[in-house]
Amino acid sequence: MAKIPVSILTGFLGSGKTTLLAQILECHANCAIAVVVNECGQVGLDTQTLAHLHYVPEKMRLLQGGCACCVQRQDLIETLKELILADRLDHVLIETSGIANPAPILFSLLHDVFLSQHFTPHNLISCLDGMHGLVHLRENIEAQNQIVASNVVVITKTDLQDSFAPLAALVASTNPTATIYNKAHMDIACLLQERPPNPIPPPPPSHAHQRFKTLCLEFEERIDWSAFALWLSFLLYRYGDRILRTKGLIRTEQACIALNGVQHIIYPPTHLHPTQEHLSQLVFILKDLDPQAIYTSLTTLFNALGIAWHPQRHWS
Repeated sequence: MAKIPVSILTGFLGSGKTTLLAQILECHANCAIAVVVNECGQVGLDTQTLAHLHYVPEKMRLLQGGCACCVQRQDLIETLKELILADRLDHVLIETSGIANPAPILFSLLHDVFLSQHFTPHNLISCLDGMHGLVHLRENIEAQNQIVASNVVVITKTDLQDSFAPLAALVASTNPTATIYNKAHMDIACLLQERPPNPIPPPPPSHAHQRFKTLCLEFEERIDWSAFALWLSFLLYRYGDRILRTKGLIRTEQACIALNGVQHIIYPPTHLHPTQEHLSQLVFILKDLDPQAIYTSLTTLFNALGIAWHPQRHWS
């Protein structure tokens, strides 16, 4: 049986998560989509809002009184187990609270024995307030963690102001691997659709928060996947709390492998069809860690394998 895709919808307080969630559901009205809503507090206001917007209440689960990323993670696991046992599902949407770090939710999906057999992560979508997002990102580590963990960022409320270019630039420099959408001009239905991994863009010219640094590497040399995977495991064991995002296309002699990770968590690698592109690409988003440490460590691996490599490298 095919695994059920799970999309996580996150975003800082007041960023428009519930409105976007309702619009996603309306775009997929004919699909069997279950929703898990997490709210800090004892009253499920979001569930009431969604019910008002013609959503089917019996396919919704509410986690109250905490954050699904920490104290309520076991509740989340049990909730997903109930959903898979109850009915056929096409997709699951998890809306986190405004202060949640979504990384532990990914950990649960990938490492819980039952969940990993029945669910697969699809998109991690972050809403960002087009009017107040600059302040949110500069002043709140929670907002920064949400952007760094996401592969899709939707900038909301863009119809209320003339320009959000500085905010988009800050997002791009904080997480150069993310796809950024202007909500006012996007096809919302695409958020749940299948699509190939996004190409890794070159590092943007602007700079992120001073505690965040981005390392981008491109190289032609082929590398043994087993050796690389072992190196990455040790690297994340040592620095996982400071390596916020890992993304790459690794080209071995036999295959091209897509790599995607958040902190200590690495998605199952995906084998892609060969292409004419010969470069391997790696992007690391770091917090309070010098990119030189990663570069030196990877150089040591290549030297140990007897490979002289000459990467194009950028960090900011």
